[in-house]
Amino acid sequence: MKTNLNYALLKFILSLIILLPFFSIYSLEEIEVLYDERMIPWTYRDSNRKLVGSSVETFSEALKGKGYRIKWTNMPYARAKNELQKTSGRNKYIISINRDSNNESNFKWIFEIRKTYRGIFSKKFQKEMSIEEIKQTQEKIGIRIGASIYNELINLGLKDQVEQSISGNIIAKKILNNRIGFWAANSDTSSYDYKTAGGNFKDLFLVNKFKKDSKFYVVTSKNTEEKKALKIKKYLNKFIKTQKYNKIIDKYYK
Repeated sequence: MKTNLNYALLKFILSLIILLPFFSIYSLEEIEVLYDERMIPWTYRDSNRKLVGSSVETFSEALKGKGYRIKWTNMPYARAKNELQKTSGRNKYIISINRDSNNESNFKWIFEIRKTYRGIFSKKFQKEMSIEEIKQTQEKIGIRIGASIYNELINLGLKDQVEQSISGNIIAKKILNNRIGFWAANSDTSSYDYKTAGGNFKDLFLVNKFKKDSKFYVVTSKNTEEKKALKIKKYLNKFIKTQKYNKIIDKYYK
């Protein structure tokens, strides 16, 4: 009888050990992160279809072991912004969203994940140039389709010189092959795309720097509880002071 009880107890303990990982998974708090795969080098799929990038890796590492289960959802930023403004947007986050006056009041701004300078780069012209001088060259200015910098180029009277491409990598190759004279972008995307296209970013000259830098943030819905948002912010603030964060930055921008 005692042997049977011991055997039953052993089976029960073994069952608990087997099921323990499943219980721990379901005890994690789920948050959904909306990202745009087109935003290289912040978030994209590598050749093995693994989700990588400076922003996604920073966010993942900062929350690792903190009691969260992250659900990653690929979604264009315009749609993601609308999603967070719904009641169902609670506990949803966007990484690498540009902060400007148009969306200032729409979200809870959690964390500045990157700050980059913006402007017009060139390999062909190795000097500072005014907008008027850029116009006089009549050279095409490459930009990625959907880039926020497009409206600024229009306002500067450069519409006729704009040439849009589906990716920064295509623009980089055009610059390398002297098919276009300029590239309008922020320093993060242009440096990464130029490097992966086989160029050296040091060969690109910033001919005209825009006054306003781009500041990219982690944001959440206004419906997310304040204490939950602050908790995420705390983990991110702590993580950027680590050597692991520095390695992520070196990986994509050095």
